[in-house]
Amino acid sequence: MRFVEIDVCGLKRKFPVVSMGPKLQVVSVSLLGDVELVEIVSKELVERIIMWRPEVLVGPETKVVPLLQKMSEILKLPRYVVCRKGVQAYMVNPLVVEPKEMRTQRVKAMAIDGRDREYLQGKRTVVIDDVVFTGGSFGMVRQLLDKAGANYVGMAAVFRQGDKFAENYEYLQELPVFATV
Repeated sequence: MRFVEIDVCGLKRKFPVVSMGPKLQVVSVSLLGDVELVEIVSKELVERIIMWRPEVLVGPETKVVPLLQKMSEILKLPRYVVCRKGVQAYMVNPLVVEPKEMRTQRVKAMAIDGRDREYLQGKRTVVIDDVVFTGGSFGMVRQLLDKAGANYVGMAAVFRQGDKFAENYEYLQELPVFATV
């Protein structure tokens, strides 16, 4: 397996390069378990979003959860919201959005608990993600926020991967994309 070394906020990490189909390879990143990396990038991302005065951070499950936790602690926010891939058994009156296109099996419905919907209503909300590639997860999170009546104020990510997502957002580092033949 091939690895790429990335320097983010002064920390060097080796991430694997994985296939996303017959003609595309990307760097695969996971923040899960990397306490040092989460600590450093959380501080930097908070510096970049503080001017938006967020009242709640929201992100898609699962790999972004440590980032949501740490950033919320730094900002002294009482809670954050994780958008789940589909309705979960614990959810009461869930709010659900379906993807516009079902091109792949990876794209799933996204949901939040009804109690999270109530919490988000009217709050200044920032979407946080680990890696933005196509913006598909971001689009679904935005739909949930709109349906919940949240006040979306911006988006931030640790990594930007490629240029398929054209919306303006804060990010710390670009990841390479490799075309294969």
